[in-house]
Amino acid sequence: MIAQCTNHMHLPTALELVQEMRQRNVAPNTHTYSSMLNVCVKAGELDLALDVFEQMLQEGLQPNLVTYNTLLEVYAKRGMWGKAVGVLDTLEQQRLVPEPRTFNIVMNACNAAGQLSSCIAVHGRMASHKVPPTVGTYNAVILAHCKLEQLSEAQQLFNEMQQQGCQPTHTTFITLLQSAEANGQAAVAVSLLEQMQALSLRLTPQCYAAAIGACASGGQLATARKLLSNMLASSKAGMAAPAHIIMQLQDKCCDWQGAYRTYQKLLASGVRPDSQTTATAIEALWGAGNVSSCLLALQVFEGACKQGVFRLSVSVRPADAAVEFSLPVAGACMACIGLWRLLAELRGRVQRDGPKILRNSVVVQLGDGQAAVANLATAMAQVGWGAEALARVVVAKMHVLAATVMRACCCSHKLDAQHFCCCVE
Repeated sequence: MIAQCTNHMHLPTALELVQEMRQRNVAPNTHTYSSMLNVCVKAGELDLALDVFEQMLQEGLQPNLVTYNTLLEVYAKRGMWGKAVGVLDTLEQQRLVPEPRTFNIVMNACNAAGQLSSCIAVHGRMASHKVPPTVGTYNAVILAHCKLEQLSEAQQLFNEMQQQGCQPTHTTFITLLQSAEANGQAAVAVSLLEQMQALSLRLTPQCYAAAIGACASGGQLATARKLLSNMLASSKAGMAAPAHIIMQLQDKCCDWQGAYRTYQKLLASGVRPDSQTTATAIEALWGAGNVSSCLLALQVFEGACKQGVFRLSVSVRPADAAVEFSLPVAGACMACIGLWRLLAELRGRVQRDGPKILRNSVVVQLGDGQAAVANLATAMAQVGWGAEALARVVVAKMHVLAATVMRACCCSHKLDAQHFCCCVE
């Protein structure tokens, strides 16, 4: 009956059944504990699962392969990859023959923990035990080789899995396509798409995105644009791709005009683009780097601010009387435009309110976390800020001296530097 408890709602029932067994002087056996472990895993009670396993050992019961496979799932979910590898040693000591699933769980646990070499080593142990690999086995070890940029080994395994009668899955191809994108292997990416079509596997937007990225980074813009055209022409893939993904791909193809048309079509259809979609359009336009596209980027940004898509705020902090400027950040280009918007706001405040708003420092709050710091650093590099200016940025609050902000932004955007000198006491 415990084995029939299959979700978190059944956990109390399973515990009651074990208690009832003890009340009737029926000792739980290995099967009982294995079933209890499985219920705990499905209920997400991983600590309880470990307690159950420990209790099993204390009662002198010998775990079987089913028990160890379930324990491996606990270790995998907890990121305890070392413990998972250790289970393989235990199985050898107890002369239990691991099955493909056993090795697959351990390999996936190693990959999830970033222990890619360990994943490959486990695959070697699997081969030495002459345990037949499955599609999941190949997917795990191919992923490890791709992340280690061991592309020839990944390709050999890809060929081997087909020779062994294991048909590559969508996961297999996505792994190889993303590796091709990271290394600018345009020909490899195109070949992989053709193989997917030959196997009647659906070409999803994710597949097209990786292949387009591979072609774009490999300098094959014509091929990248052709793939994008094919994706948009495909009703299944095109309809599944949200607007921000389409604009990202158009950006990769250096087609900022196409990205702007996609954004305009959304507006014309009555759809109000969200912050992610709008930020993607701005990134594509500003990143193109020409006057026309940059002006359109500013136009889109201002329009989004007026519609409340982006919420900008300027206030004076009571604690240290610093001007605090908060703005959304979704990339380096957005950070550049946001800094420009800061200067425009400060200029307007000085003109309207006069010297009473002057402060020694400006606190620029760009989003949250390390991603915001990275965006700010990239933005500062784009506008020519040097190491001295970057050193003034504190990760926690990102304080930027007003003088640094003024000199850098005025220089890069050709604003009137004399006008802003009064902002520094």
